[in-house]
Amino acid sequence: MINATVGILTLNSSKTIYRCLNSVKEFNEILVIDGGSIDSTLNIAKKFKCKILKQEKIVRFKNKKIRDFSALRNKIINNAKYDMVLMIDSDEILSINNSNFLNFLTKSRLRGKKNYCYLIPRVPIIDKISYYKSNLFPEYQPRLFNKSNVSKFIKNVHETPIPINRKLKKEKVDSIQIKFDVSFSQNKFEYYLIIERLMIKNNFIGSMKFIFTRLLVNLKKIYKYLFFNKSKPKIKEYEIFLIKNNLKYALKLLLYKFKII
Repeated sequence: MINATVGILTLNSSKTIYRCLNSVKEFNEILVIDGGSIDSTLNIAKKFKCKILKQEKIVRFKNKKIRDFSALRNKIINNAKYDMVLMIDSDEILSINNSNFLNFLTKSRLRGKKNYCYLIPRVPIIDKISYYKSNLFPEYQPRLFNKSNVSKFIKNVHETPIPINRKLKKEKVDSIQIKFDVSFSQNKFEYYLIIERLMIKNNFIGSMKFIFTRLLVNLKKIYKYLFFNKSKPKIKEYEIFLIKNNLKYALKLLLYKFKII
């Protein structure tokens, strides 16, 4: 067993939660933060002996969808039993190549003093095939943390961990991967845009920084797509979809900020 906590946010996630929980069952604690599921999500979570907490109404829209992801990430950090915390979405699965290395990380004082988070490769699945290498993937995301070194998460969506001091670092870890089915991710753009529009209502400088950072990230993706040649046809199709939609919504945010739309 791995002496670490897994944090998962759920809302009527019965279609995907079993695979997700089954992939992290080696962890000694699984925290499920639920938004009021009325399907079998919580029954499945109980079978895996998860600790279940509720999402507060203030962090949700009227339709129960999350409006402030950082608040819930902070709740996971504050309620986690272990210092090492993994964040995974209910429609993702964890693939562990080396559980011994994960256990080593939980015990390593040197890394615990040096790092505040670990960058985990995120790998797309299309028609049950995992695409480990393509023009845009894997993408490395901060998903594993030493909670004692994390001050808090910021931003309502695309949430970011802030270290307790600037000397703390990030470290790439390839011994585990987070896999996601692209059929679930394609529905999230409009939802995230709603949250982002709320985020940029105030604080002009902060809003412009957020918008142009998003544009810059997308330009990097365009560069990788044009000048690398690792993608097979199906993943290439998904990468085009990602680039088009990221660019489209970044421009929409810019137009919205200047009240053009």
